[in-house]
Amino acid sequence: MSTDFVIDRKVDIDHLSMFVVDSALDPADLRMVQALAARSQFRRTETDRAGTRQFSMIADFNAEKLVHAKFIHRILDIARTLFPNPPLETNRVHVNSNAYGDMAYPHRDSVAGGDSVTAMIYANQSWEKDWGGETLFYDGSDEAIACVSPKPGRLVVFHGLIEHVGSIPSRECYEDRLTLVIKMIPCS
Repeated sequence: MSTDFVIDRKVDIDHLSMFVVDSALDPADLRMVQALAARSQFRRTETDRAGTRQFSMIADFNAEKLVHAKFIHRILDIARTLFPNPPLETNRVHVNSNAYGDMAYPHRDSVAGGDSVTAMIYANQSWEKDWGGETLFYDGSDEAIACVSPKPGRLVVFHGLIEHVGSIPSRECYEDRLTLVIKMIPCS
């Protein structure tokens, strides 16, 4: 497992961890992530959680087709170092696209009792503070406990039971907020 990265922030929310790593990818790998996200074919295929009617723009990828991409190995290596037990395998790889006017809802990536881990990297080439788009993380009392700005190339790795929402870009932003997401589950 990799130890050649710096944890820029760690937040524990209801005994579950969330990590921020700003130096996860080298510039060439980050450009590959940005190119993958920018050329993705998005479809409105799913909601953030049951009971909501707004569908999100998602581009799913076959993880096996990305197995040779160095950036995937790097992200998985960091996630598995931060969450070593139980051993994790890739369950899903997709890109989210959010634009001004979209809706997003707080949700969890795992079901109760699950040990899933989510690794999310902000995939825009640039991002202005005035554009918003932060990811908010909530505790069990529905309080926003942590806020992560969508800095290009920033990796956020967190336990799938932490409720979170990707905020929608502001009216000032004329591009989509892109995140590459890798969801992992315990090895079967």
